[in-house]
This record gives sequence, C-alpha cells and structure tokens, in this order.
Amino acid sequence: MKNLKNHFWQGVKDLLHIWQMEMNIILHDSGVLIFCVVVPLTYPLLYAYIYTTELMRDVPVTIVDDSKTAMSREFVRKLDATQWVQVVGMSRDIPDARQQVKEQKTYGFLVIPSDFSDNLTKGRQAYVGLYADMSGMLYYKGMLLGATDVSLEMNENLKMARSGKPTGREERIVAYPVKNREVALFNPQQGFAAFLLPA
Repeated sequence: MKNLKNHFWQGVKDLLHIWQMEMNIILHDSGVLIFCVVVPLTYPLLYAYIYTTELMRDVPVTIVDDSKTAMSREFVRKLDATQWVQVVGMSRDIPDARQQVKEQKTYGFLVIPSDFSDNLTKGRQAYVGLYADMSGMLYYKGMLLGATDVSLEMNENLKMARSGKPTGREERIVAYPVKNREVALFNPQQGFAAFLLPA
C-alpha cells in the first residue's frame, strides 16, 4: 500500500515537473505568446474597428446592362434610388467592370443579361448577376439589400399588371399572397457590430 502511495505522489511530482518545463518553453516562445496572448486581445478590437459603421449606404457600383431595354433601365434607376447603392456608371462589359473594382472605383457591379426583359414579359424568371468585392462584407450586404429590394418591388408591380383589373384588396393579395413582416428583435440596426460584438 505504501509503495502504491509513493508511486502516486511520484506521478504527481512528475506531472508538475513536466507542466513547469512546458510553461517555461511556452513563455520563452514568441510565436506561442503571440498566438495565446496578443491575438486574443487584438482580435476583438480589430473586429470592433472594422464593423463600427454597422451598415454601408450608397455603396458605389457600376452596371453592365446587356439588355438595354426600358425594364433594365427601370431596374437601374430604382437601384440607384435605394439607400444602399449608388450607381456611379455603366460598363461596356464584365472585364471593364472588373477593372473598376480592381482600381477601387467601385465595390462591385451588377450584370443585367440580354434576355432580362424578354424573360419578364414572357412570365419567366429573370436573373441579375451581382459581383461584389468581398474584402468587406458590408459592401456585399449593401449591394444585396439594394438589389433584393428592387427585384421584390418590380416583382410586385409585374404581378399586379398581369392580374387584370382587380380591386385594391385583390391587388395586395396577388402581389403578396403571404404577408411578410420583418422584425429585428435584438439587432434593430441590422448591423454586424451589434451582431458580432454584443459585449
């Protein structure tokens, strides 16, 4: 029994000795110190700095309009009217738009395909390509919110136009068969800082 007790305490001493040696190595290794001390202290400060603006408004974008129709121009006009996006110009093609993003004149671009109006008038789904500089999520979010708002509004108008001559109530039902109400409970600004850094 005494031998077992001595063996146990010897194991505890060995464990403490190993722990002390490892701590000594850790405290003298600058890479480990940076990873264990500096990074955890600076990471929250960096995130707080990056996302202090919460939301980006008037994100500069350019448009590649391959459709060149009244509907595509309406989409661009409504997009520019949102609080999220500022259309700063039109590009000839995708390489030209990419160059503007590369030169940091814009943070992204939207591509309206040539069949945009044809698809809408024939009752088919139309697509708009959104390309964003992902160096900052706030730019992407602003562009996405603007494009989504405009596409939902145009969708509502197209549905009402196709429904014939309904009454005001019928128009609302056709446009929005399921009423959606968005409530941001714990993040009323809908920003990243309040979401990522609650403390």
